[in-house]
Amino acid sequence: MALPATKHCKAALMSDGGIFDSAKKGTYILDTSTISPIGAKEFNTASKKHGMLYIDSPMSGGTAGARL
Repeated sequence: MALPATKHCKAALMSDGGIFDSAKKGTYILDTSTISPIGAKEFNTASKKHGMLYIDSPMSGGTAGARL
């Protein structure tokens, strides 16, 4: 997942029908968003409760940086 801010990641992961509600146990969630470390820790803890693995792997520079 690559979203603009922590609040967007939280919505995608934790909202009703979001990833934690709908993905299968054993799912790997690779988050390339540049978000707060506190948010990443929260998502990691929550992923474990849902039997998933959250991997924080931020990229810098947006789409221009990703093309390099």
